[in-house]
Amino acid sequence: MRVLAASVVIVVVFIASIAGSYLLGLHALHQSQGQWCTTLTLLTSRPVPKPTDPAANPSRENAWLFYQHLRDLERAFGC
Repeated sequence: MRVLAASVVIVVVFIASIAGSYLLGLHALHQSQGQWCTTLTLLTSRPVPKPTDPAANPSRENAWLFYQHLRDLERAFGC
């Protein structure tokens, strides 16, 4: 009888540790996603217009492409 009780206790502790680990992982994931959303919102707060003549100033096209990629990331994170 004692062996059965000890086995049950071990199984319950094992399941509780797995559930706790899972919940802590979810919490860390949501916290990290929230930080990414804050960062992406800050980086995309000032829109970058698409350049009318990219050949005349390639750096503006690169800035616009970078801004577009950040906006895509923002949508992917659901911000």
